[in-house]
Amino acid sequence: MRGLGVVLAGALCAGAVMGAPAWADGQFGADSDIIGLTLRMTQDQAKAYVASKYQASPFALIPAEIIIGQYSSTAVAGFMLDASRDKPDVGNVDRVAVFFDPRVGSKDVIAITRTVQFVSQVNYEDATQRPTVVGTTVLKQVVVDSLIRKYGPPTRIVPQISPTSMELVWALTKGTAERSECLPSENSDYYYTSPYIVQSVDEEAQEKSDGFISAINNLGNKVLQNQENCGLVLNVQLDLDDFNAAGAGDNPRYVTNMREELVDLTRTSRELQQYFHEVTAAANKLDQEDRAATDTGAAPKL
Repeated sequence: MRGLGVVLAGALCAGAVMGAPAWADGQFGADSDIIGLTLRMTQDQAKAYVASKYQASPFALIPAEIIIGQYSSTAVAGFMLDASRDKPDVGNVDRVAVFFDPRVGSKDVIAITRTVQFVSQVNYEDATQRPTVVGTTVLKQVVVDSLIRKYGPPTRIVPQISPTSMELVWALTKGTAERSECLPSENSDYYYTSPYIVQSVDEEAQEKSDGFISAINNLGNKVLQNQENCGLVLNVQLDLDDFNAAGAGDNPRYVTNMREELVDLTRTSRELQQYFHEVTAAANKLDQEDRAATDTGAAPKL
């Protein structure tokens, strides 16, 4: 493991940007970042930061088209970035998504997610020998120590059914880390789609778009209303392995994938609900206008 402790810590612990004051090491708060991106940035600031720091990295906008009956609303839900071109020492793939409040005139960044694939393939040729690992082997303890140096001790380490995964939560609001509605389901993220890496940045942006549209179209399930008191949350999920043909064992030592999501659930839930109400109101207005235009007022033949 060629000195990855230093490289990984540097990658995880990028400082605050855009002139904002940096938190001291180990202090989770409103200025906390993922690869230098924060929720306090405007949409334009986030795009400008990425353009200046990740010039070689593929970039794609996340479109959002909501269709209700005859009504269609088109917006930009955020952008995708493959940061691995500019940070080749971190992981095999390093995908970052920045999500926007899609309402017209809004400048808010509502969520930042990151998926790092350290190991892309493990070849078990002989059960008696250590397998061939494609990617970078990174010790679990190195990742956890780096996260704690950056954000402080986690509010909660969520119990997992399987020893091959680990979930850490940082939260500002008391009780948030213990409430199921304030946490994503296992191997998923909060609003969009399963955060697994797909082939290209463009394809992943489309997958995120599909997930965003599905979430907006299903706001009647009251998930967002239940998250209004959750506050600021950082959720980190680690996939673990011991690269042993006999199985991962009870205490796997290596991280194969890491998924991070930074989101102010209180603000995000309110803004997405407002967007949903704006879209449905516009759709209802168009429907009423169509009905009025086709209503001749003529008496029916009886």
